[in-house]
Amino acid sequence: MLGWVRLLEGGELTADRGRHALEVISRNATLQARLIEDILDLSRIIAGKLEIERRPLLVPPLVETAISGGLPAAEGRGLQLVRVIARDLPPIEADAKRLPEDRAMALAAGYGGYCVKPVDPRQLLREVESVLRAV
Repeated sequence: MLGWVRLLEGGELTADRGRHALEVISRNATLQARLIEDILDLSRIIAGKLEIERRPLLVPPLVETAISGGLPAAEGRGLQLVRVIARDLPPIEADAKRLPEDRAMALAAGYGGYCVKPVDPRQLLREVESVLRAV
């Protein structure tokens, strides 16, 4: 990030490169803030002071968010993600702040590390069911 800041301070970037630099800085600052929050959560867990705010959450929007997160990667590989989400799923009790980060990322990423690849639909359903049971 500092490299991009220095380039911006120098005033020698084109408008397009300047916008790109700001996007990179913004994305990395967000990731750093999330990392700091994760470290603070770990500290709270160790101290026994992590507070989880459980409340009912609807599953279909969570799954939709997870799938949407994988769309760019799928499209980049020429794959089409098919959405089949049961709308009558019962709500789950979870921390709304933490669940989208953790479970939605796990759903979107699969278990192969932020990748999108063709899979047997039956295997994918088993993995999604496994993640939802873990919630």
